[in-house]
Amino acid sequence: MSTLPQHYPTGTGTGTCTTGTTHCQCINITGLGTHTGSPPVTASTATTTTTTSHHHQQQQRQRQRQATNKTEVDDIIIQGMNSLSFVELQKEQEDLHGVPADLIERQEDITRTLKDLETHLQAILQRTQRTAQSNNNNNNNNNSTTTRTTAYETALKMNADYVQDKQFRMAFLRANRYDPKAAADQMIRHFQAKLDLFGKEPLARHIRLDDLDQHDMEYLLKGSYHISALKDRANRTILVEIPSRRKFQCIENELRCYFYIYMDVIRASYNNSPNNAGSSSIVYVNYGIGKCQGTHSDGVLKVFNLAMAMPFHAAGIHLCFNNKAEVMLCKAAIALMPPRMKAKVKVHSGSHLECRYTLSNYGIPYHALPLSITENEVIMDYQMAWFQDRIREENHMYNNNYNNKGEGDCGQGQGQIAGLPTPTNKIAPTESDVLCVGWKVNMPGNDRIRQMVSKHADWYTTGNPKERRILVDLIMKDIRAHGGRFLKLNEGSKSDYQELSVDEARIKIGQMFRNRKTRVRKLAAAQMSSQQQQQQQQQQSIVTSTQDQDVLFGRMYEHPGNQRLRLAVENMAEEYNASTRGRKKEIADSLVRGVKSRGGRFLKPVLEAGKWVEVS
Repeated sequence: MSTLPQHYPTGTGTGTCTTGTTHCQCINITGLGTHTGSPPVTASTATTTTTTSHHHQQQQRQRQRQATNKTEVDDIIIQGMNSLSFVELQKEQEDLHGVPADLIERQEDITRTLKDLETHLQAILQRTQRTAQSNNNNNNNNNSTTTRTTAYETALKMNADYVQDKQFRMAFLRANRYDPKAAADQMIRHFQAKLDLFGKEPLARHIRLDDLDQHDMEYLLKGSYHISALKDRANRTILVEIPSRRKFQCIENELRCYFYIYMDVIRASYNNSPNNAGSSSIVYVNYGIGKCQGTHSDGVLKVFNLAMAMPFHAAGIHLCFNNKAEVMLCKAAIALMPPRMKAKVKVHSGSHLECRYTLSNYGIPYHALPLSITENEVIMDYQMAWFQDRIREENHMYNNNYNNKGEGDCGQGQGQIAGLPTPTNKIAPTESDVLCVGWKVNMPGNDRIRQMVSKHADWYTTGNPKERRILVDLIMKDIRAHGGRFLKLNEGSKSDYQELSVDEARIKIGQMFRNRKTRVRKLAAAQMSSQQQQQQQQQQSIVTSTQDQDVLFGRMYEHPGNQRLRLAVENMAEEYNASTRGRKKEIADSLVRGVKSRGGRFLKPVLEAGKWVEVS
């Protein structure tokens, strides 16, 4: 890790304009010099400068101001990071780059932190009650802290089991890295945000699809937020936002969808890894490159405030833009963040391929983004599969009915859902998939696995069962890391596919190695036979003329040598048929010797007419 500089100019309040001019007013907030005037132009300059050159000078000054601002913002970011200790900075950077680190929780730590969390929650409630009593004495009953805590208290009275659930509370502790005070404050904000968005009825239970209104569902199906099918290097969930799909009737539509998606990811994480502290970590990617570019100004502050109330740990925040103005805006916002947050945020710019490559350096797989490789088009397949899974799961758990149609508004949720896609098990194969259909398929995914099987065939052939299992798992992991699946046709269908289980995929990969070994063995045998025939033909001399004593292969009935041999066979036929196998061989050998003793040969015709080759 490179050593960061220790000293940078702070630059607060008003200061010198970034253009170097001392005659104009310049507002300089937190070190960001913003030029609001123009440098003075002398009379001699005005008389000698044309309109074109003046425009060129303005553009040059604008570029200089942007370059200066960028340097100042970078300096402030580094200065904030320098306020962290070396150990803290190293930990945040490892988190950002996806360095795997399984933080296993011990039971004694869980018990202690949960107890401390309850203590801080009770302290907040008592403090709020004292504040409310004091405000009542002053005829002021609208204190905001009282309102936040009322939401938590209301949920506690409605369903204490939900509010006090161990895994639910551990999500807040994990998100705040076991700081019970910060976790308690976040729980208070969480329930207040939930009350504001969804009302009182779902306050003490999980948010479901039927808590979203019609406009919420339309926004959800646009695909602004995507849960990636792949994990990052540290096996953390990747959430991708596509700004071009960020179109809603009102900001509450986005906030309710945001709440639903994040809580679904969080519940899935601690259900799958209940004792892993890293299970609450999420990597966020805002991808505004090319066709994905969109607006970011509407309701950004509300989204940020809601994110602060959600129990997840932001392991990395990647902002990808190819608009230089947006890059500068994002970096200016980063300068106002706390030091720990600054260490987690990265702003990337450039082309589609450049940004994907840069993200891969931070442990985000190249195919993790729901976008086509070249055209940068949004791919909705996995998002729709996730949505259909949610419908099936909630129909099973809550007995919901999504067939009713209704209209929602920009108020609280709980409207009926219209126009939802029917859950289906159909899978559309992609280029990364491996199709196990019983015949050769010219798909990139099939070509990829064939190349890997060919490359590692010797390892599989010479390895023991354990080494073969490791190789098969590595190949399967590589296919999945590139967004591929192992698919087979449904029984009796020519177009409907289903995904193979892990064990079925292992069997298929092992079968590919065995089939290749068989093909190689047959090919080697065929090549050996062909070479032997060629060698025999080269060793045998070509005969262009025959003699009467020769025996010719083929239908040469009238040839003297053939007639003589046929007569000898007829004479020996009775003895031959009555003899044992050994005696039969002796009789045949004596007939061959009889032909050769008279100077005869056994000749076999070749392709070229009139030529023969002697058979040994």
